[in-house]
Amino acid sequence: MLTVDHDGHHFQFQHVEAADQVIYNLYIDGGMDSTFTVAVPASFTMAMHQMSPDQLQVDPVLVVGDHSNLKIQIIAAEVSKMVIIHKQKPVVLSLGSKWFGRDLADGDFDRLMWVLGQVKADLSSR
Repeated sequence: MLTVDHDGHHFQFQHVEAADQVIYNLYIDGGMDSTFTVAVPASFTMAMHQMSPDQLQVDPVLVVGDHSNLKIQIIAAEVSKMVIIHKQKPVVLSLGSKWFGRDLADGDFDRLMWVLGQVKADLSSR
């Protein structure tokens, strides 16, 4: 588990790897309110670890959370791509959406890039 304080918030990045999937939790200030399932795309090959996230197309399916929040679905897709590239398994992703908000805002891209950097650090630590 990776624990980081950033931008006045407390983040915990945690993953549990099972034989057939990865469960990834991103707690923001101790909470998670959205859960997605993400399958490994059929086009994904064993050379996937050489792929960049922008080459991989995933379709997160929201299981729990706000179905009208498109911003969190994009964030879920990007985080899931990182997990799939590192672990080569389907993902169950749970995360807190409140820090990201619903509406477009300045700094959204920087927040996403920061989170992806932390996810990569967490996945690379094991």
